[in-house]
Amino acid sequence: VDEDCDGVVDEGFRAELVHTTYAELSAHHPDCDMSTQYFGDHCYSAADRLCRLRCPGSGLGPLTLGQDGAADIVCVRASAREQVPYAQLAAIQPQCAESSAIDRHCSAAIDTWCTDRGHAAGFGPVEHSMNQASVVCLPAAVLERRWFTYAQLSAYVGICDGNTIRDGPLCQIAAQQACIAAGFVGMAGPLQFQAARLEVACLRP
Repeated sequence: VDEDCDGVVDEGFRAELVHTTYAELSAHHPDCDMSTQYFGDHCYSAADRLCRLRCPGSGLGPLTLGQDGAADIVCVRASAREQVPYAQLAAIQPQCAESSAIDRHCSAAIDTWCTDRGHAAGFGPVEHSMNQASVVCLPAAVLERRWFTYAQLSAYVGICDGNTIRDGPLCQIAAQQACIAAGFVGMAGPLQFQAARLEVACLRP
């Protein structure tokens, strides 16, 4: 199968770091334009839609914020894309709700939902409406699960120290940089949280 639409069959594509802009992302969701929203559910949808056009199964981002409207996203081969009622996610993490879909509680619930079904990890929602979350489950071949302490993450983004903040876009940017420093393309997640650390899926090229 030509998994990344470059004309080469079976080369083992797993994930790709894509340099894009908010101008391009806003073409896929008008609210992801850096002024209305620079991170959140609309930008998740824009990144995912852009990656689906590029051929890989799904996308996440923005995971870095550059100057002049630049943004990086990660496209990754998915093992499944599922519509999951928020009620099911709330049964895993009671604080997960559609009104706060982009937070650590829903991140942990989505990851658990995917791993309970035999996948290696999960993230999202990449789309959501009518009390349903569109979640992405990932196969083991594309990732390595890694825990990073807030002490490690704060070396990349100072306020992601577990006290000032412990989730959200700046901690995602820190985790992205930590995965890249470890030799990976980027990250999906966060997946799970503990008091002094968080877990992400570092994505293989």
